[in-house]
Amino acid sequence: GRRKLVAEVKTTSGEELRGPQADAIKNDLDRLRADKSAEYKILILLSSEIKDRVQNRFNVRENYPEIEIINALES
Repeated sequence: GRRKLVAEVKTTSGEELRGPQADAIKNDLDRLRADKSAEYKILILLSSEIKDRVQNRFNVRENYPEIEIINALES
């Protein structure tokens, strides 16, 4: 059968998640969570530093357990 994957890609960089950056990521997480038809939900980031900050700031494991966060540049 067919499976549906939805993903959001963020090019956020820098040391802190502030204002518009944080709001955009929160909106992406909410949009991914709201998609009930997707079997896989992924937020793709471009650095381990930002990945860690997003996971901590938004408590992703607790608040968004159905969403996987990955660093696209990690080998």
